[in-house]
Amino acid sequence: MSSCSLGAAQASIEAARDHLKVRKQFGKTLDKFQFLQFRLAEMAAELVASRLMVRNAARALQDNSPDAVALCAMAKLLATQKCSWVSFVFGVLELSVLSCFSSVLSPVAIVNIALYSIIGCSTD
Repeated sequence: MSSCSLGAAQASIEAARDHLKVRKQFGKTLDKFQFLQFRLAEMAAELVASRLMVRNAARALQDNSPDAVALCAMAKLLATQKCSWVSFVFGVLELSVLSCFSSVLSPVAIVNIALYSIIGCSTD
């Protein structure tokens, strides 16, 4: 679940970045607006933090660490929450959540994001 969330968030950030470079408002592209630059940076920071948490958990699992189960649970929770938020923000930036998700993300990723956002669970 964590890796699916990471992939969805990465695709969302890349698509959002590309969208901001093309879309114009007040005669300039959206990537020139400081608020949107900060929003994209916030999305990237959440992705990096989630990715590091998942890698740390995977390393603990590989090393048979006694806290591997707890680290895996924390990584799944953090990555799913934060990456779902990143994908949601991408949808808001696109102003058409379902159409932009369907063009960038797999149907499984969309279902996982939607389920977690609505009821706080995943399809694992």
